[in-house]
Amino acid sequence: MRARLFVSTFSVFTLVAAPTLARAAPHYSLGQAGTFGSAGGWTANANGITIDSTNDLYAVPFTAYEIIDIDRIWQGYVGLEANTSVEVGIMADNGSGRPTGTFLSGLSGTFTTTTAPGGVAVIDANFPTGTNVSIVSGNTYHVVTRATSFDTAGDNFIIRVGGAEIIRPYDRGVDPVINRVSRSFNGSSTWSDITANAFFVFGNDGTVIGGPGQPYTTTAGNQFTSSTTSPRGQQFTITDKEIPEDTYARIDSITIAANNNGSTSNLNLQLREAGPGGAILANTVFPLALAGTTQTLTWDKPAYLKEGVSYVLTSTVATGSYRFSGLTGAGGLGDATWGGKTTAFAVAGNATWSTYSADASRPDTDIAFSMSGFVVSYPEPSAALAVLSLAGAAMLRRCRRSS
Repeated sequence: MRARLFVSTFSVFTLVAAPTLARAAPHYSLGQAGTFGSAGGWTANANGITIDSTNDLYAVPFTAYEIIDIDRIWQGYVGLEANTSVEVGIMADNGSGRPTGTFLSGLSGTFTTTTAPGGVAVIDANFPTGTNVSIVSGNTYHVVTRATSFDTAGDNFIIRVGGAEIIRPYDRGVDPVINRVSRSFNGSSTWSDITANAFFVFGNDGTVIGGPGQPYTTTAGNQFTSSTTSPRGQQFTITDKEIPEDTYARIDSITIAANNNGSTSNLNLQLREAGPGGAILANTVFPLALAGTTQTLTWDKPAYLKEGVSYVLTSTVATGSYRFSGLTGAGGLGDATWGGKTTAFAVAGNATWSTYSADASRPDTDIAFSMSGFVVSYPEPSAALAVLSLAGAAMLRRCRRSS
């Protein structure tokens, strides 16, 4: 059987808003060292678990941190043959980290392949209108898949996975259960686990929902070409799921890969305030001699990035161009990638970055990079000391006048 990867869409049900909204604790606390940016191990490049029986169940757990309505689920498969019927839905957790065995409200979506898909395909399965499933924010649920029929005895298909992160890409929130994929064999109550991130994305009424899930199909080089006249970068925000509200990430270094594409110059990188002509907060240089490798580069000074505020990683080059690696989501699922298409997204600027806009050629891809630093409560300790020093001097002057 030839391996063919495709992504299917299941119209499933509507999740009704829960009365309260759970909150994921920040990944890093005050004073703790952390890693920020897009880079992670998420892909759909690996084979996960094989489904070869109508009595098999495949489960992917997730934690609900938001109030959302869902009527479809995208999942990644390889080797799905024609005339295979697949059912998917969401089950509650039984309290022991396993699905209960019953779809919430008895609802699930089913699709049947009429041909063996090749490449990436999206298949819709209509679900009866007017049906709803309520979930409670903060609870653990499971996306559960099973085959309801195979065309030929011996047919099977494989769930696609990649990475082993406990960080969900959309807002880099910690979800400690999302790095597990499980299979129940032939109706058994015994589950077999692998440590991996399964590919799945939620949607509603044709709109992709950012939050639970893992939308990336691959991480590959040469996804972005940054040239002298049309440089590339990435706008992003460090969220309150990464660091506490009203704190800062003090960024000291960046790790990034860059390939030379006809340049005779070094590649220059900048961290800027968001917006056209945003002020440069820090600079560093990717040496020409190291092109074609992944490097950790120290910024010329620490950059203090506040939680909830947008910033931009930009690049400039004097001659030719360089190419960056990218984390690529399945086509059309960019709203579920890091920051969706409004909070974190690749950008294209002019030569001086006095103007820039979202990179329309790569709407589902983020530049791959990570930044190291630690969490602080105030952006410039030296400035705080200066303020205290001035206050002390003023108090001393007042004391002298009164004596």
